Amino acid sequence: MKGYDKLPNKQKELFQEAYKVHLSSMDEEGKKILAKENIVEIKWDEQEDRLEVLFIWNDKYIKVGYDNGYWGYYYYILIEKGFEPF
Repeated sequence: MKGYDKLPNKQKELFQEAYKVHLSSMDEEGKKILAKENIVEIKWDEQEDRLEVLFIWNDKYIKVGYDNGYWGYYYYILIEKGFEPF
């Protein structure tokens, strides 16, 4: 996962906990789409104070945000492959 190793431990813990809660709320198809092997990049958005995780599925990027204050808070943005997602 590009970017994960650059995150401080606090942000790594946020990702692990929020990702776990997020997946637990999904059906099997959703879990396949947002599987760890589909993660392209993880980065911290300083301005928004949240992690942004970029997945790829069926030639589309899916950007998911995990907010620092709310475990499992996320949003989705579908981005056509070929556009710069970050």
